[in-house]
Amino acid sequence: MLLSTNSFPDTSIPFPLSMVNAPVIGRVMGRVLFSTPSLRLMLMRYGGTQLGEARSVRRIFTASLDNLAQLYGDYPGILHSVDVPASVVWGDRDPFFPVAQAERTASLLEDVKLHFLYGAGHFLPEERPEEVGNAIELLVARATERAGAPGSRKHHS
Repeated sequence: MLLSTNSFPDTSIPFPLSMVNAPVIGRVMGRVLFSTPSLRLMLMRYGGTQLGEARSVRRIFTASLDNLAQLYGDYPGILHSVDVPASVVWGDRDPFFPVAQAERTASLLEDVKLHFLYGAGHFLPEERPEEVGNAIELLVARATERAGAPGSRKHHS
């Protein structure tokens, strides 16, 4: 299951997020954008209620933005080789990755269901825990059905 995540080394990074790794002002931008109050405001805007650890979010985003080509260089090829049921779950108001990114990600997977959570942003488990849980249950049901279906790899093992 992929939840509002980047899958491509050529992802366009929107302003002001693109400034996080800029020389001189990057660290300040990162601290402001990924501060606890800023992340809480972002969550509130999209209907979420709480945020775990702002410092971890800042660390993950900053490291990812600094190394897109290294981290995601072979990711499209890896996704294309996945041979299990998959789900791509996305908020249609994600401020970091647009809906087109969800569709592009889903297009790489063979057996995929694309779920849009309307009105949701980027932090889906925080914003829409019940809907994310439902998507997980659907994926598990699909995987279980496929594992027991005649002609499946597991069925012949």
